[in-house]
Amino acid sequence: MTAALVIFGVAAIVSFFLDGDAPDDAIRDQSDLSEGYYLEGASLIGTDAMGAIEYSLRAERVDHNPRDGSISLANLTLDYGGRDSAWVMRARTGRMPRESTEITLSGDVQIENTPGGDAAVTRISSENLRIDIEGKSASTAEEVRITMGRGSVRGMGLQVDLANEKVEILSDVTGVFDPPPQ
Repeated sequence: MTAALVIFGVAAIVSFFLDGDAPDDAIRDQSDLSEGYYLEGASLIGTDAMGAIEYSLRAERVDHNPRDGSISLANLTLDYGGRDSAWVMRARTGRMPRESTEITLSGDVQIENTPGGDAAVTRISSENLRIDIEGKSASTAEEVRITMGRGSVRGMGLQVDLANEKVEILSDVTGVFDPPPQ
């Protein structure tokens, strides 16, 4: 919801400056809003209740669909997490329903988790992923592949607890872990 509000706020400010009308003229017929908007090279920041940055989203293009109020994102990167651990998610497209805290990523979805300390980077790939920003979770019912250090795991379905860094493949799990060199 925070991302949607930020997008709408940015769109309102941009349209005011591009339109060049006086403030009284900016409050005109609401039918102008039915035309939607788009942004190129957009960056959005979501914060928690205390004002700390919870996530940042960058997209080559953001389109608002006036018919259903949804937001479409093209070539996006979502950085989610704090100082000790960060999740970076990339996808060709994303979609956010009106007034939702969920984003559905599609097309070559890549997720990286870089934990603190000496722990190995975890990489997850799938074709689709649903992210619940407020619920701090991500999931898919599709095939996933996870690599970490010298191992990889494949399976169907995925549930990720972003806040607690827990990843669970739901079924048909197979994996290979190479022993360290001696």
